[in-house]
Amino acid sequence: QYGALPFGHNAEKISNRVTNFLANKEPSVVQPLVSQEAERLAQRLIDFSPIEKGYCTFTNSGAESVEVAIKLARSYTGRQKILSTKTGFHGKTLGAASATGNYKYSSPFLIDTQAFQHVDVEDIEGLENKLKQGDIAALLLEIVQGEGGMRLLSAEYLNKASDLCQQYGTLLVIDEVQTGLGRLGEIFSLNTYTEVKADIICLAKALGGGLVSLGAVVCRHKIWTENFGLYHSSTFANNNFSCAVGNAVLDCLTENNSQLLDHVKSLSSYLKEQLEQVLEDFPLAYASVEGDGLMLGIKLANWPQEHSYFLAHADFHGLAVPMVCGYLLNKHKILTAPVFNHHAVIRIEPNLTVSKEHVDKLVDALVDIGQLISKRSFGNLLSYMVDLPCEQVSYGEDLIKPDPILPLPPKDGKCLGSFAFLIHPTMNDDLLRIMPDGINQLSSEHLELWQQWMKSWFSKRFEPAPVLYAPAVINSDGDYVEGWLISCPLTPEKMMRLRKTDRELLMERYFAIAEQLGVDRVGLGAFTSIITRGGTDLPEREVPVTTGNSLTGMISAKGAVAAATSRWGSCANKTLAVIGAGGAVGRIAAIEASRNFEKVILFGNPKNPKALIGLDEVRGEILWRAIKDIKEGMPNAVGANLIKFGVDCVNCKPELALIMKQACADNYLALVDYIDNETHALNEIIAMSVCLETNIPECDVLISATSNGKGFIDSTLLADNAVVCDAARPPDFSKGLRNERPDVHAFEGGIVKLPEPIAFGKSNILGFSPEVNLACLSETIILTMGQLSGDFSLGKELDINDARKIYDLSIKFGFNLPEDCYSVPLILKTIRTEQIVFKEVL
Repeated sequence: QYGALPFGHNAEKISNRVTNFLANKEPSVVQPLVSQEAERLAQRLIDFSPIEKGYCTFTNSGAESVEVAIKLARSYTGRQKILSTKTGFHGKTLGAASATGNYKYSSPFLIDTQAFQHVDVEDIEGLENKLKQGDIAALLLEIVQGEGGMRLLSAEYLNKASDLCQQYGTLLVIDEVQTGLGRLGEIFSLNTYTEVKADIICLAKALGGGLVSLGAVVCRHKIWTENFGLYHSSTFANNNFSCAVGNAVLDCLTENNSQLLDHVKSLSSYLKEQLEQVLEDFPLAYASVEGDGLMLGIKLANWPQEHSYFLAHADFHGLAVPMVCGYLLNKHKILTAPVFNHHAVIRIEPNLTVSKEHVDKLVDALVDIGQLISKRSFGNLLSYMVDLPCEQVSYGEDLIKPDPILPLPPKDGKCLGSFAFLIHPTMNDDLLRIMPDGINQLSSEHLELWQQWMKSWFSKRFEPAPVLYAPAVINSDGDYVEGWLISCPLTPEKMMRLRKTDRELLMERYFAIAEQLGVDRVGLGAFTSIITRGGTDLPEREVPVTTGNSLTGMISAKGAVAAATSRWGSCANKTLAVIGAGGAVGRIAAIEASRNFEKVILFGNPKNPKALIGLDEVRGEILWRAIKDIKEGMPNAVGANLIKFGVDCVNCKPELALIMKQACADNYLALVDYIDNETHALNEIIAMSVCLETNIPECDVLISATSNGKGFIDSTLLADNAVVCDAARPPDFSKGLRNERPDVHAFEGGIVKLPEPIAFGKSNILGFSPEVNLACLSETIILTMGQLSGDFSLGKELDINDARKIYDLSIKFGFNLPEDCYSVPLILKTIRTEQIVFKEVL
């Protein structure tokens, strides 16, 4: 209870005083009359404090004690500003929350914090720069910053801060709400710092003995003002009952020549020694031991990013410590808690009567945790969250792979920049993939428990987090870029269900992290592109962006052509289908792949009334580029088919030449009308459809690139021996396609072979082998390597020339088609440039 139970729950001596108080019918609330217990307690606290002559004011809590200190300081100095440290914590009332460095306690309540300033702890120069302005009423400090990570302030810093306050007329307030009354082995911990001259000392928590709410403020006689005495009061603050309990607390601390305080000093030394031994024995699990007395903390080492995106996400958002605390409670029956303002420290703050046996039990539990984390047995560590006893469930420790090794920067290589790539799970299976090793090897019964828990967890905690740092992605020249993966745990279905304001907030959080990392470019992965309308609806930003759709479309087109060629030797007499041709990826894929097919069918969304209009524009551009290719002597199967139907693509008629000259995205339709009138057979060259059932059976090669979010294409519709390139995330075809149609050659599109193997963590984004990864990620990397400025691949109507330049740049840097995705790898191994592709295919 954050130090509020100095003697444990319902301590006998405190309870006896309460019983006697009630039995004797002593008065409780006696304002404005004399409260004997309050006067006695006030004098005792002044006598025990390092303040020789002073006043004592009672409060109801630690936050109220801080409020009193602020009022006293302002009243005495005539100054308004209050200074505290950025990692300090002083309570949650208006003034106390303003003095607390973490703004999450003040910003939700629209608190005006202009009169409150903060400095870095242990920064003497920064402190003096603030104080010498001459307008600071008080400096608030804690000897041990409990919520700041159990950090013990150095004696040097406290002494110097005291001197500076006296020099510049600022009052020094020592917040002993947690450290006071025995926590560090003294009634006032400040008594051990003889050179520190405090003007005000705040107490609370332990003063109530775990039974009542009671705080106190002791101040120097000289700073007590008449205005404060007249206009500050609290109905319940100095009541007889609470102060009787406070006196009983002091009795317990001082009886038998302060034997309890000696016990605290002795046992805290033993506890710290044991914690430091645990730290030494398990460096992969623990990073440091913090604090003093019985106000200690053990800091967890960072959970491994390369091991699990879930662990990295939880660690970043400060959830690792609550999970470990949950294990301590559920497995070892030891109650601990995190600290508020530091996400990695386990609070170890037992009552003052804690025994050596209790300490040993805690240490044994920490050893257990240290072993699990060191072995990377996170499945066992977290099993209690799904009510699975870890000793009865095998998480396949023998199956746990070593952490993947991320390449380090080459000695002679040049760093070309940095990137961030935004990711999220694209299907429910990915949620299990991002979890620690061993969980996905469980029985279906146990997996179902995990899946249910994950749905609950991720429904509340979907803020993004950096989940992997890649020190070096190396290109074929030996130069490299560094990068981060930033992930949120939302599946496409849940992401699409977000309200517009929540989508905007999600993207703002993504980009806030990217900006903190200082990257040169951000890549939008999966549905982060879709919910931002292809990157056209993003928060204000300075960093350039790409959706990666250009390379995704290009590599899908190249892959489909290469796979079809490896199967039939030629694509010219085959029919190509592009499902989702109106979207950014489908459009690029259709324009590029159509060069190899005499007939193309463009499929649009049957639920979109304007689908055919968008497809007509894509059809017009394909026709325009086909004629242009033929005129320039480049091979183009669509162009060859136009010639068969009587269109002179070499010596264009004047009307066609004029249309070609004027053609752009706005009047490609004029070319469509011209070709339709000239050939009367446009659908034999490029057809459009929204009916999969009718037209898919006549297609030999299919590229699918929709944002449907789930498999929706019936495999029974496919023609015999068809080639399918599914570039959608999640796939447009069901997972059973290969089993249902063994005659069909299906592969995942939008995948690029990397210049050098690299595993972006064990999940490797979507479970890829280290040799390959997403084209959208690769485009982000390639643009960073090329040090290109500005945005790329935004919106639906992408420029095919830009897409081809990006593809050429990818070839230059050693990114290529995956060799193992197709049926005849030997042919694919010769494909290195666009020209060779045409030579092999056409």
